[in-house]
Amino acid sequence: MSNEEKLLGYLKKVTLELHETKQRLRDVESAGSDPVVVVGMGCRFPGGVASPEDLWRLLADGVDAMGAFPTDRGWESGPGVGGFVDGMADFDAGLFGISPREALAMDPQQRLLLEGCAPGSAIWRWPVV
Repeated sequence: MSNEEKLLGYLKKVTLELHETKQRLRDVESAGSDPVVVVGMGCRFPGGVASPEDLWRLLADGVDAMGAFPTDRGWESGPGVGGFVDGMADFDAGLFGISPREALAMDPQQRLLLEGCAPGSAIWRWPVV
């Protein structure tokens, strides 16, 4: 058997193994990959951000989201500024079956979570892609 025949045999073997390896890789990738689908997104951040579009606009424009102490929360005005979410006093406790007294005692982050998950909120209006 000549060197050329040995080389040709080797190249055929390597080519076949390469095709088999590519097919196994495709099988592994397709079997283990579940598509990730974003079905909704809710945003409530300082600077008047109430939707993903608002957040993008705030970031793209380089807006400083810091503002004065809010006057609608029953706090004493403090010095300086901070990052405060707008409309926190507008929480509709009745919509969630929560008494006004319980709503005052709730953690504001819990109220934001409830508002973000409620039908009619920004998270439910976000288009499904």
